[in-house]
Amino acid sequence: MLSPCRLHRAGDRIDPMELACAEIECGAVDKRCALKRLAFRKRNAFTLVELLVVIAVVGLLIALLIPALSSARSTVVSAVCKSNLRQIGLSMQTYAEAHRGQFPWTEHHDEEQSWIVTLAPYLDQVDAVRVCPEDPRGKEWMAGEQKGTSYAINNFVADPEVEGYQGSLRKIQDKSRLIVLFEADPDRDGGHGSDHIHCSQFYSPVYKMLGKVFEMGFREVDTDRHGGSAANYLFADGRVASIEETAIKEMIDVDIEAGTNFAHPEQTHAVKIQN
Repeated sequence: MLSPCRLHRAGDRIDPMELACAEIECGAVDKRCALKRLAFRKRNAFTLVELLVVIAVVGLLIALLIPALSSARSTVVSAVCKSNLRQIGLSMQTYAEAHRGQFPWTEHHDEEQSWIVTLAPYLDQVDAVRVCPEDPRGKEWMAGEQKGTSYAINNFVADPEVEGYQGSLRKIQDKSRLIVLFEADPDRDGGHGSDHIHCSQFYSPVYKMLGKVFEMGFREVDTDRHGGSAANYLFADGRVASIEETAIKEMIDVDIEAGTNFAHPEQTHAVKIQN
């Protein structure tokens, strides 16, 4: 006969209720079978220390996964934004071909509609591409009759009243370096005229004198929308590239030294080509 001391440590107390339940599970009042089952239960139960270790391991795994998931989400969102810009770029080129090479104008020149509205007939679904999923004001741009957009056009190519205006896609020499669409800063005024970037004012003498060209001249551009360090840009040749904010600042330094403006159709030498 198997002794209880073989199944339990010396001094262990056997709960009568547990023993009774174990006997029932055995299908008979076989104490030897019941004691075996009871000992098996006790051997396989988690101790408090083991439970704490498991919780600590799970917590560590979660801490490691969250940054990875966040990075993956940022990559996906940026890819959607790039897709939006590519589709807008294709519609812009189609529009230009149908209008003697001209870009659509801004609200300043055509008060009835923004350039994004002008391009609507050349897009399958303009509302599906007008807003970047990372734009905190995305829902606002989609509300009301006059819908807005997360993207803003370079006023050098879309406003005939700007000095240095070059509104013909055909006449732009270096299409691969000229940025025509920017991701606009969500803090900009959402009223009339918010559909374009005042690129012609990037290097205002006042901003240069104060040493605040980036802070003031580029305040309409969201230079760190994706991953907190970069933004997407559409070039005149239809290419879309992600450019780090640090690279934009380097381009500004080159421009200041050379007295140029990389957003000007004829002064794009400072632009760094990125994928």
